[in-house]
Amino acid sequence: LVRVTENLLSVTRFSGGDVSLRKEDEVLEEIIGSSVLKYHRTDDSLPVNVDAPGDILVIPMDAMLIEQVLINLFDNVSAHAKGATGIWLSVRRSGDRVIVSVEDDGEGIPAVVLPHVLDGQVRTEGKSRADDRRSMGIGLSVCRSIIQAHGGELTAGRSRHGGAALTFYLPCEEETYGGTYTE
Repeated sequence: LVRVTENLLSVTRFSGGDVSLRKEDEVLEEIIGSSVLKYHRTDDSLPVNVDAPGDILVIPMDAMLIEQVLINLFDNVSAHAKGATGIWLSVRRSGDRVIVSVEDDGEGIPAVVLPHVLDGQVRTEGKSRADDRRSMGIGLSVCRSIIQAHGGELTAGRSRHGGAALTFYLPCEEETYGGTYTE
């Protein structure tokens, strides 16, 4: 209920278009750790394997919103990745971006749905009307809105593990390797 409420509040907040974030420099690994911990509080959680660089990545972000994105992506696997047995989260730096990918080993996103999966309007075949109301289809669209408000982009594709891959990047203005942050 808390997660659904957070999503609904975020939809309301981001639907106005003119969103101002309270960005602060945050250590990405701490946000990931907190997200995984909160996700594992649910009964249907899957193992999350994290592959992140050994260096500290400090990124300007609204930590609560990025945590919400990660938890939504994990929850999405639990709710919709038929046959999934695990989640793989990888982090890498590419120039002035940090790229985060959440992948699973389920059946993946059907090709016909893939172009629209981030719109919040996808109906899953074989689901009852009650299931449609329960998931409401807003989780991924909320994630996309949050990432866009941070100056990034969220994409959906095929995982190297056979299932779905949801990948986003966040701008990272400063060189933040090795625990050094310079201004």
